[in-house]
Amino acid sequence: MQQAASTIPQLFRGYQTANAEKRRVYALAEQAADNDEAADVACDAAHAAAETVADAIFATPFASPSDIATKAQLLLARGDDPADLFHYRPDDLVRFLKEVIDFARR
Repeated sequence: MQQAASTIPQLFRGYQTANAEKRRVYALAEQAADNDEAADVACDAAHAAAETVADAIFATPFASPSDIATKAQLLLARGDDPADLFHYRPDDLVRFLKEVIDFARR
């Protein structure tokens, strides 16, 4: 039996969970002693988990206008400064814009 592909709303719920965990781990790390290697490793792992789900969202094609909004929200998650957009996810930003164009032409 073939497993159904994850949808953007399902993935986004996973991203929200991973991002909440990331914020929790970062808050705990701030309370830890400076140069706490275990805290740094935990922060890196939490960040990687959230980014892995974000990558899956960006790799999933749009199925609805709400999917477009979700991807846009994710692109702006670090702020709306263009320098940040082009620094953190330049390829995703370009791919997103191309997807919006293709989606609008359907």
